[in-house]
Amino acid sequence: MQHGKECADTDVLDHLVRFPAGFQRHDTFLHDGTDPTSGDRTRRNWLRRPHRSVITDDEQMRKRCNHAAWVRRLVDAAKNGTLLDLREGVPAHLHDPATADQWPADRRIPARVIRDVLTGDHTGFDPQGLRIAGARITGDINFAHITFDFPLEIVQCRIDRTMDLTGVRLRQLTLSETYLPPLKLDGANITGDLVADRIVTNGEISMIGVTIGGQFDLDSARLHHPGRDALSLHNATITGALFARDITTDGAILARDATISRLDFTGAHLRNSGGDALSVDRATITGGLLAERITTDGEIRAIDATCGQLDLTGATLHNPKHHVLALNRATITGGLLAERITTDGQILAIDATISGKLDLTGATLHNPGDNVLALDGASVTGELLVVDADAPLNGTIPQFHADGRISAASTRFENRLDLRGAKSWSTDNAGLEIVLDGAVIRDLTLPADGPASISLSRAKITTLHTPDDQEPQYPVTATGWEIGDVHGHIRTDRAAADRWLNRGQGADASPQPWHALATVYERNGHPAEGRRLRFTAANKVTKATPWRSKLPRWLYRYSAGHGYYPLRAAGWLLAALMAGFVLVDMNRAHFVPTSLSEATTVADTVSGDAAPAEVEHSRTITGADDCAMHPQYPCLDAFSYALTGVVPAATGITRPDWAISTDAPLWVKAGIPVLRIFAWIFTAILLAGVTGLLRKSA
Repeated sequence: MQHGKECADTDVLDHLVRFPAGFQRHDTFLHDGTDPTSGDRTRRNWLRRPHRSVITDDEQMRKRCNHAAWVRRLVDAAKNGTLLDLREGVPAHLHDPATADQWPADRRIPARVIRDVLTGDHTGFDPQGLRIAGARITGDINFAHITFDFPLEIVQCRIDRTMDLTGVRLRQLTLSETYLPPLKLDGANITGDLVADRIVTNGEISMIGVTIGGQFDLDSARLHHPGRDALSLHNATITGALFARDITTDGAILARDATISRLDFTGAHLRNSGGDALSVDRATITGGLLAERITTDGEIRAIDATCGQLDLTGATLHNPKHHVLALNRATITGGLLAERITTDGQILAIDATISGKLDLTGATLHNPGDNVLALDGASVTGELLVVDADAPLNGTIPQFHADGRISAASTRFENRLDLRGAKSWSTDNAGLEIVLDGAVIRDLTLPADGPASISLSRAKITTLHTPDDQEPQYPVTATGWEIGDVHGHIRTDRAAADRWLNRGQGADASPQPWHALATVYERNGHPAEGRRLRFTAANKVTKATPWRSKLPRWLYRYSAGHGYYPLRAAGWLLAALMAGFVLVDMNRAHFVPTSLSEATTVADTVSGDAAPAEVEHSRTITGADDCAMHPQYPCLDAFSYALTGVVPAATGITRPDWAISTDAPLWVKAGIPVLRIFAWIFTAILLAGVTGLLRKSA
C-alpha cells in the first residue's frame, strides 16, 4: 500500500514540512499555511512567529496515516457489502495462513483498526457486515464487550495474538480457515451462526457461557493444546447444531452443563491421552450425538447427560485400562448404535437409561481382566444386539468379539437381549465373561458357544432361547434365577439341560437352578422330566452335605427318591415281605402252635395212646412237622405268617395259630419285629408320597 496516496486527502499530509539539512527534524506547519523553508528571511521571520508542533515523529505520522487508511478501506467495504480480500493478485500458495510469515506488509491489518470500525459509526453498513480475507491481524486484539449488530467475517487470516471476544454481541461470526492463538468468547452472544470450519488453533478456545442462536461449525478444524483444554463450552447454549466433522484435536473438548441441539463428530480424531477427549457431562443434547467413525485417544464422557441418539458406528475408541466411554446415569432417548465399534478400554453405562436399541453388532471390545462393557443398574427399553437383528435364531456365526467382562447386574432389558455370535478374542474361549446377575430380561437368546462363562444368578427371564441342536457349551451360574419359558434343545431334553447346568456348578452348588427349570418342564406338560431334575438337584445337595448327614440322606434317596419317587417305598415294602417269608420258611422248626394243649391233643389222637406228661411235652408239634400229624390243626403258611406279621395293612385282629418258639435263635425272634418296623416306615412313606406330602417344588 502507498501511504502517501491513502493519506492524500487528509489535512495532515497537506501541511507536512521538512527542515533543510542541518536542522533538527520536526514535522511542523505554520498557522497561515506558508512554507517555512523558502529563504533565510522567511525562515527567520517564521522562527520569530508563534507556532505549535503537531507531530514530532515521521514514523508516528506514517502509522496514523496507515491507521486512517485501513479504517477508510474497511468502512468502505462494509458499506458496499464487499469482501476486503487481500489475496487478490497473490499466488495461491500464499493464501494459506501457514505462509503468513512470507506475506508482505500491505497484508497486515492492526487489530486496533478493526476495533475502531466495530465501535464506530455503523450508519450505512451493508447487512453482510464487515468481511476480511487473507489478512494478517497484528497487535493486541481486545474486542471484549463490543456490540456489533452485523456479521463479522474473518476468512483465511492469521491472528498473531490472543483474540479476546469476551462478552461481545454479534449477529454472526465467521473465522473459516483462520490460524488462531487462544480465543476467548466467554459470555459472548452470537444471534446467528458461528462458523469456524478448517480453523487451526494453538491454545484454548474458551467459550464458557456462550450463546449461539444458530449453528456452530467446526468441520475439519485442527485444535492444538496438548494435555489441556482445546475447546471449553461449559454452560454454553447452542440453539442449532455443533458440527465438528473430521475435526482433529490434541487436547480436551469440554461442554459440561451445555445445552446443544445436536453434536456431530462424524469422522473426528480426538486425542487427549489419559484424559477427557470429549466431555458433555450433565449436558442436554436434544438431537443426539453423532460420532460415526470417530477415533479417540482418551475418554468420551457423558455422565448425567441427556442425549437423543448416540451413534458410534464404526468408531475406534482407545484408552487402555481406563474408560473409553462413560455414560453413567445418562439418559439416551434415541438408542445407542455401536455397530463395528472397536475399543481398548471400558464402556460404562451404569444406571443409565437407554430408550431404544443398543446395537453392538460386529463390535470388537478389548479390556482383558476387567469390564469391556458395564451396564449395571441400567434400563434398556429396546433390543441389545451383538448380531444382526434379522439373523435366524439358530445362527451360530460369531459377529461380536470381546476379551473381558460384560457386566449387566440388576439391569432391566425390556425387549430382546440377543447374545448370539458373542465370542471371545481368545481361541480357547477364556476371554469373554457375561454377568447378568439380578437382571430382568424379557427375552434372552444365548449362543451355542463362544463366551468363557455366563452368570444368570438371581436373573428373572421371561423367555430363554437356547440353540436348537445342542445345549450351550459354556459354564453357567444360575443360582436364584427365575424362568418363565424355555425354547431350543433343552426345552425337551432334560439330560441336555442337566449337562449345561452341571458345567458351571461346584461341589456346593445350589439346587435352585434345577428346581426352576423343573418348574418350566412341569408347566409345559413334562412332569416326569421335571421330577428327574428335582431328583438330580437333591442328589447334589447330598454330595455337598457333611459326612454325618450323608447316611440319612442316602437312605432317604434310596427309599423314596428324596420324596420325588415315593413308589420306591412300595418296592422296599415288598422286599420286607419277601424277607419275612424267607425268614419264616427257612426256620419252621422254631415256630410252635399258639395253642399248645390243642396241638398236643391232636398229636395224641393221631398216636391212639394216652401219654404221660413228659411224653406229651416231647411230642409238641412245630411248623416243620408234616401237616398229616395234626390234620385238625392249621398248617404253618410261611407267606401268610409273613404277610400278617410284617405288612401293617395286612395285620388283622384274629389270633395267629403259630408263634415263635421261646428257644428260637435271637435273629429269628428279632427278625420279624425289625421287618415290621421297616414295613411301617415304608408304608408311611408310600402313603405320604401318594398323597403328595413328600413332593417338593424348590
